[in-house]
Amino acid sequence: MRAGASYAWVRDRFLDPGVDLSVHVNHYDIDEVLAFVRDRGFRAEALIDRRTGGQPEDVIGYPHHWTFLVADRI
Repeated sequence: MRAGASYAWVRDRFLDPGVDLSVHVNHYDIDEVLAFVRDRGFRAEALIDRRTGGQPEDVIGYPHHWTFLVADRI
């Protein structure tokens, strides 16, 4: 799990060779997301991805952090 937010518009070097394509690679602050969900009447928790153990994984040449959000209506 990564703290803080980051937003990037990056080149995707793996789609359609010879074509200049870009994509958003965003990471949302988990505390902000949890607060948003809880403020709307849910009990919420963030779970660390077991496969990666919370470590970043390289996807299209950029680090991705996988976190699961579990929410139940109160």
